[in-house]
Amino acid sequence: MRQIWKKRSFLLWMLILAAALLTAGCRVGTTFTPSDVTLQVVSREGDILPGAEVTMEGDLGTYGPETADDEGAVFFEKVAPGTYTVSVVPKDAPEFQSTVVVKSGTAMTAEVRAKFYVLVDLIVGGEPNPELNIVFSDNWPGPRYGADHIGWFDPGRWFEFDLVIPEGEEGIYTMQAYAAGMFPDNGYDFYIDGSLVSGIRLDPHTGDWENWRWYNSVKTGLQLEAGTHRVRIHSTVGGRNWNLIRFVRTDG
Repeated sequence: MRQIWKKRSFLLWMLILAAALLTAGCRVGTTFTPSDVTLQVVSREGDILPGAEVTMEGDLGTYGPETADDEGAVFFEKVAPGTYTVSVVPKDAPEFQSTVVVKSGTAMTAEVRAKFYVLVDLIVGGEPNPELNIVFSDNWPGPRYGADHIGWFDPGRWFEFDLVIPEGEEGIYTMQAYAAGMFPDNGYDFYIDGSLVSGIRLDPHTGDWENWRWYNSVKTGLQLEAGTHRVRIHSTVGGRNWNLIRFVRTDG
């Protein structure tokens, strides 16, 4: 009986080994033909976006960044087949992303269209933007804003503003911020319509209070209905000067 068991075990292991070798052989023998890809980058209204920086990133590699020509077209040569996230950085509009599927050996052209967004310009003409109905907390007696930003955040200080989502643009949004900060420490609580959504951070720091950059994923997955919402940025640590805020629709 012991010899029969050993023989069966040996045969079982041989079958497992053969299956593994066959699978590996299929993978090694599989070949893909790269494809040439032309992307046309346009605004949400369909206007071309010349000069935009475009990158394709997928499991089999990253292509770019390449610069869109005068017709808003970008050419990528010998792209491996697969699904790619296309990141577009226009000259004068928010960065946006889309998805493109590249098939083996098939030259293709695809349109990559920008997303709808609401731009919140906090300071206009050196004063809080009157269209936003900005309110500051009572425990903020000193300087609150500069020529182009809101700053001087101590823990516990907050400001509120109106965010208007147009009819037909209800959906899922990502919050982005154009901000600056000298030191790593920072932190805020983010409220919409009186309810705490989550804590947020703007990382990394920029090394100076006037060295601005976009933070493109401050808060994702925001479900916003059409209408006017009240947004509060409540400092828990502070640490950043806030210049602009964008709410970018990601689901349409």
